[in-house]
Parts: sequence; C-alpha cells; structure tokens
Amino acid sequence: MKLSKPATRLLIELIKNNKNEMPRETLIKHVWEDYGFSPSSATLSNHISELRKAFEALGINKDILITVPRVGFKMEAEIHPETKNKELDTSTDGFEEMILRKTQ
Repeated sequence: MKLSKPATRLLIELIKNNKNEMPRETLIKHVWEDYGFSPSSATLSNHISELRKAFEALGINKDILITVPRVGFKMEAEIHPETKNKELDTSTDGFEEMILRKTQ
C-alpha cells in the first residue's frame, strides 16, 4: 500500500504523538506549512481518510485514528518498533518498522 507524501508525513506526526490529542492547526503546520504548502482543513480530513483506508486495507482497525471534536485527531495504538535482521534484509540499513495495533 503506497501513501501520498502528505499522508506519510501525517502518519509520522501521529505516531510521534501517539495517544496525545493533536490540534488540527498543529498537524497542518507540521505536515503542510513546514513544507511550503497552504492546505485547508478539508485537506487534513481527506488525508486522515486516506490513512484510515490504508489501515483497513492492511487489516488494521481504522479506529486507531480518533477524531477529537473541535480539537483535531488522536492516534490510539500500541506501537512496537522492530529492527529487521540485517542478515536477512540488507536493504533496510537499520530502519525500523512500526507495527500498529488497536489499543485494548
């Protein structure tokens, strides 16, 4: 599943701030304005929808992305960094995979 660049940046912001409410304005600044773009609030909502569809396609509960009314969004996930074995896959160069699961 391939995400757009803004959706990827949005996912990174939500992962970095897992379990914390993220105001719409903060997400817009970090995902778009810091990269020279001026999006609308609808743009953010569209990319949240893109992430939810991607989670669903991967069999991950899309409800890990929570809409916080009049605030923004929050990710509620268990995140477990895993380093791939370099002997098995040398293309990773030490990058970590993030595994997301719905928090119980």
